[in-house]
Amino acid sequence: MKEYINIKIKDIGIALGKNEYDNDYFIKHFDSLNIEIRGLLKHMGREKRYRIKDDDDNSITLAERAILSVLDSSKVDKEDIDGIVFVSDTPEYL
Repeated sequence: MKEYINIKIKDIGIALGKNEYDNDYFIKHFDSLNIEIRGLLKHMGREKRYRIKDDDDNSITLAERAILSVLDSSKVDKEDIDGIVFVSDTPEYL
């Protein structure tokens, strides 16, 4: 019989792109293309969005920042961790 191990999520870390944009940035862009996005932005329920734009930022660097953040906030020593799960997600791409 297979023995199952309990998994405990102690904390969650979040890292965002360094470039912050408010909805007006996207509204102006799509208005110039005659595309209405106000309803979509309202439905998504966020006022600010973050993008990776610099060559020195990517999924790996965001993962690293999130991991270091969660290690710091949870006060867990990395030697006591069996594994780390990284998930990249945005509301637009669930």
